[in-house]
Amino acid sequence: MEPTQDNYPVFEANQVLSYSHLNQLFNYLDEQERLTRANLIGIGVVCGLEIRVDPNESPETIHLSRGCGVTSQGYLIVEPDDVALVAYRPYTLPTETDYPQFKDASAVQYPLWELFPAGEPDTTPLGTPAGFPADKAVLLFLELKKEGLRNCCANNCDDQGSAVTVTLRRLLITRTDLDQIIEAASELTPALTSGGLSDALAAELGLQEIRLPRYDVPAGSLASSIEVLAAFQAVFPADKLVEKTAAVLSAAYQAFKPLLAERYPDDPFVNSFSAKFGFLDTVPQTQAQVRFLQYYYDLFDDLFKAYDELRRRGVGLMCVCTPPDGLFPRHLMLGVPASYRHHFLASPATGRCGAYADELKQLFQRLVELAATFSETPSVPESPSDQIRITPSKLWDVPLSEKAIPYYYRPDGTPPLHTLWNVEKSRRNRANQNLGYHSDRYTPPAPGFVTKALQYDLEPYNFLRVEGHLGRDYRAVLRALLLLKNRYRLPIEILALRAGAFDERIPVDLSKESCRFQDLEALYDSWKSQLACFLCKEVRYFYQLPEESGGPTVPAAPGLPMLLECAPGFLVQPNTLGRLFEEWLARVPGRNLAAIDLNLDLRFVGRFNVLLFLIAYLARLYDALAKDLTGVDFPELEKRYQELVRLTEVIENQREQGAGTIDGNVELLKWEELDDRLEAIIYNCRLDVFKALRAEYERRIKEVKQKQFLSFFLQNHPGVQHKAGVPLGGTFVLVYHETPAPVRPPRGVLDLSDLGLDRLSLTRNRPLSAALDRLAAKPTLLADPDLRIVFGELTGEIPRPPLFPGGLDPETGGIYAETVRAMADGTVIADFFLPYLCCSDCAPVQFVLPAPPLGLTVQLACTSAETGSAEATVTPQGGSAPYSYQIDDQPFTELGGAIVLAAGSHKLQIRDSAGSESKLQSINVPRALAVADVRFTDDASSNSYRVTFTISGGTAPYQADSGAVTGNVFTGNPVTGGATISVTVTDKAGCQITREFQHSVCALPCGGQSRRCNYRLWIQPPSENELYETYRQGEMRFRFNGEPIQLPPDLLQFEAVQLNTDFENGIAAAVKRLNAAVNAALIQRLGEAGRDRLLVSYEPAAVDPFRSIRIEYFVCDTFAIEFDYNYGQPSPSFSLTMRYGNEPSASGAPFDGALLVNRRLNEQTMVPVFDCSERNQCDGSDYRKLCEGFNPQPVITVERLQDDNQIRFQFTGSVVDTSQRIAAWVWDVFATRSTEPYYEGEKVVAQLERPVGEVRLTVITEKGCFSAVDQRIIIIL
Repeated sequence: MEPTQDNYPVFEANQVLSYSHLNQLFNYLDEQERLTRANLIGIGVVCGLEIRVDPNESPETIHLSRGCGVTSQGYLIVEPDDVALVAYRPYTLPTETDYPQFKDASAVQYPLWELFPAGEPDTTPLGTPAGFPADKAVLLFLELKKEGLRNCCANNCDDQGSAVTVTLRRLLITRTDLDQIIEAASELTPALTSGGLSDALAAELGLQEIRLPRYDVPAGSLASSIEVLAAFQAVFPADKLVEKTAAVLSAAYQAFKPLLAERYPDDPFVNSFSAKFGFLDTVPQTQAQVRFLQYYYDLFDDLFKAYDELRRRGVGLMCVCTPPDGLFPRHLMLGVPASYRHHFLASPATGRCGAYADELKQLFQRLVELAATFSETPSVPESPSDQIRITPSKLWDVPLSEKAIPYYYRPDGTPPLHTLWNVEKSRRNRANQNLGYHSDRYTPPAPGFVTKALQYDLEPYNFLRVEGHLGRDYRAVLRALLLLKNRYRLPIEILALRAGAFDERIPVDLSKESCRFQDLEALYDSWKSQLACFLCKEVRYFYQLPEESGGPTVPAAPGLPMLLECAPGFLVQPNTLGRLFEEWLARVPGRNLAAIDLNLDLRFVGRFNVLLFLIAYLARLYDALAKDLTGVDFPELEKRYQELVRLTEVIENQREQGAGTIDGNVELLKWEELDDRLEAIIYNCRLDVFKALRAEYERRIKEVKQKQFLSFFLQNHPGVQHKAGVPLGGTFVLVYHETPAPVRPPRGVLDLSDLGLDRLSLTRNRPLSAALDRLAAKPTLLADPDLRIVFGELTGEIPRPPLFPGGLDPETGGIYAETVRAMADGTVIADFFLPYLCCSDCAPVQFVLPAPPLGLTVQLACTSAETGSAEATVTPQGGSAPYSYQIDDQPFTELGGAIVLAAGSHKLQIRDSAGSESKLQSINVPRALAVADVRFTDDASSNSYRVTFTISGGTAPYQADSGAVTGNVFTGNPVTGGATISVTVTDKAGCQITREFQHSVCALPCGGQSRRCNYRLWIQPPSENELYETYRQGEMRFRFNGEPIQLPPDLLQFEAVQLNTDFENGIAAAVKRLNAAVNAALIQRLGEAGRDRLLVSYEPAAVDPFRSIRIEYFVCDTFAIEFDYNYGQPSPSFSLTMRYGNEPSASGAPFDGALLVNRRLNEQTMVPVFDCSERNQCDGSDYRKLCEGFNPQPVITVERLQDDNQIRFQFTGSVVDTSQRIAAWVWDVFATRSTEPYYEGEKVVAQLERPVGEVRLTVITEKGCFSAVDQRIIIIL
């Protein structure tokens, strides 16, 4: 709404007021009030005003709820109470106050009907005719009806004039006519009409909700590694979740395209999303995709949460700034369909649409970057000890912005993902405070409470992300996680479970399971004590039987270990069976009863005393009783008991042969007495109790082993979930892969003769066994039921074909089998969590690992540029304090604070209080960060410069807060000339160096690089006998960068007498005039850019081989100064053209020098420049000679040519040093006239006036080096 009242009256004392003053004041105040509503609050239905029609109600009724709204002209429409409208009658607009919105193009009013509640006379019921309201919509119209009062009389106008009555009318209009009204309004602002608004709201609010199905729900079998991995993908194919997600994200783009089109002119999801993630709807294509399926699942969880944030933020985007007042000036549509209702459009003052739009752009950009920066090969720190990280985060119903950033997103996106992650933090310039795996790589660096979040308060968080462990050995992962748990006192438990079918052969450490066997141990101790006591008593009895064997006559301690243990004070008496047994035992190697051959037969009794072996058997049975139940070898115990039983059978057999006593020199024992003893021994030594203990023991052992398998664990804990971490107070479950050993039946189990394979032996035929292993790994074969039967018969185990997601056949699911086969045993393939601490009072082996050996971590500070050293903070791991350390070969020193190390390589070792030493650890302290080779590159056209420098020291790679770093070379962004730029370089370790640069842009061409060279003077000083008689300069021509420029014609004109009397001053003045003319011409042509663009000077030097001029030009410019001239001395007379310049020669070859044309002979000679120097006028550098110190050492050979009529000589030149190519050989003849001003060539023929004089050879190399040599011409006639 735009204001129309731009003035109001100001009353003065005694002023005569007219009606126009009062009406003008009212109109101004009324408009200001309506402007406030429409522009600062909003327009449309604010609340209520809902329509409800019940088709079964009689009479037919339209129910209108109470509410209010604001029209586009700012009128407030209020329906104070609910009203039931049951009747109607035609309605005609007032004629006094026009309302063109309700009229068609020909100004004819659309048919309108006013609605009334019950009791209004002269109305028609809504149901008459039948279906009357069906094609109509409801409007609220604010009628302004002006009515005239009585006319003013001659005396006054009290209570006279006009009044405007404001009435709220409830109207019906056909939808066809209402469409015409809407179409007319859309010509003002299409997006703000009810239809346009409805479309926008439908696009925004109608965005489909999408949710990620839970892992393995409904619950299935998760026994094998393939099934664990495949279950992550199984949530995708059924609903084509990737395809559905791509469509939803594209719909979001289309809904908000007006806001997003500037950054994303095309849909960023239309093709790339399905191309990158489409395999999830079908079959993975690579092993890397299969191994990373857990995090592909997590990615989509992130995408859906980010999408929800985008949708919620989009709800608040409908705002309008200064809406046109012609949209619906005094009416509101209340129709039930969205297109026939004026929804409320808030102003930016109340709706925060501007801020919401910026937030929505960031949220959408985050969605794009989530998909773009996801990587199945995340970057991790180089140090293995730092690769597994625990990051505080949040679980449950919180936005993605509040969670930690996962490690599977690349941190080097454009822009980096952390700058987009949380809208509020980005708004407050706190993006580097987002927690995440890669927080140590943020720019600017994140504060310590972000990079070391576990050291700070965990109350704001209820979840811990655990990352960096996938694909690593579970034992190393457990060590790292338990170390982090203990170091930071984290209230979690950690388990490692094995995927795959249960394997009885899995080892367990029963020392960690003592609480599971305490009752069995108590029973074992009781029965063992009884049996041990009985066996000891019996052995002592037999030891004390008399036996006249001679030997020692004093008692001695027994050598039998059994008696030393069970009867510490017992002594072996002389002349007893015990003494005889001790002597016999002494002859046994190592007194080892297990080494005695106890295979008895009937012949044995006749040769040896059976009682000695009876004692040995009792002692061997005693030795089989281990200290505790876990140490009992039950098969060996059973074997020794059976040996004792066999011995009794041998003795019984001997008794039946009728012997009266046991062999010996003394009657030791009657057979009957021995038989009674043996029966007592066999009865008391029965192993029934031990067998029962063994059965229960093995059952519990199996239970312990089962608890290490995921499939059995899920039976007791089906509530496991996956969120890439664990809640505080929960249990983190690692799942690792282990290939079970192939099962082979014992020999003789199979009756291969039934199959015609009676000669086949799996235990001996290794190639066949290996072939069976390979065939069992092929899923397509395992799907064949006949082959599975064959496998079962040959191996004793029927292999089960692997299960694949979404009903995929084994051929399609082969990538899973390939991936699993390529995994090393112990590889972590997935992780889950339980929301509670699990699982027993015992500490199973998979929960806890042995304490790690003494180790250490080293945190290096940045190397100081002043001292060249860095502080190293050493943190011991394991062991017990106090600690000491050793650097290189120095003595151990007590470990206190940080250690100062010089740059370079060092060896570090620590020692704890118990004397344990850690392994030597190599530490490389980098040199301090430094900047060198600073260069500036100017762009005169934009008055800007770039700074370039090299970076050394620190730890690559490097980053800069602006510009780009390639390798170790920094290239800055363009900077306005004269401005200061500050550059901060950060290395991989987070060390920084900041440098400021200021540079004024040089407007000179070619980067300010210019070259100054000597050019042979067009005329040389006269000798004493060879004076100039004539000199005249002709036409002068000048070209610069290919463009001709006019110069004055007589710049180099002077009298011949001046050449003879004042050559130096005359030439200097002429060259000065030439330089001034060239400078003026270039300024006129190029402006200030032409000033001193080309400098010509005459500065003769004693070392010059001939007179020359100096010309300085910028290296990217080309020039040519050309003029004609004549002179004579007096004979011969020359007509010449000289051209100085660096334009290519006539042949197109590059040439820089003096080109002399003898116009009379049509010959030309070329003398290149020499003694050149360069400088950079932008940085003010000094001249640098292009050739210095090289002397080719020329040599002249003179030969007189025989000619009766002419005096001719042949001059030949050579050089001693040939390391540089000679570009020109220049010959000058003095003290006599020659036919040419000078000659050029390695060998020339010169015609002279007299056979006397002097010749000078000047050689010029291609680098501009020169050297000259003179030689007298002396000819003896």
